Amino acid sequence: TPSERRSFGVSGGAFVEDIASGSPAEVDGLPSVTIVTRVEDRPVSTAEEAQAFHGVLAQRGVPALLRVRRQDGVTAFYDLASPYVD
Repeated sequence: TPSERRSFGVSGGAFVEDIASGSPAEVDGLPSVTIVTRVEDRPVSTAEEAQAFHGVLAQRGVPALLRVRRQDGVTAFYDLASPYVD
């Protein structure tokens, strides 16, 4: 939402509210309460965009590098090697 983006100091991205226990994202260390702003070098605006692009990479067997903004204002990178296939 616009208020979440303002509180994180970003103009776009996909909000990650929660990470399911035992999920590939948890195994790879992606924290909850973050905003994914890029998958590889591609900016994302919605969770659907992030999942779709990550799914394409997973089908190719390529890990996805996610750029995220954490709640503490730090920009961090997470390499998601676990496959996400819808």
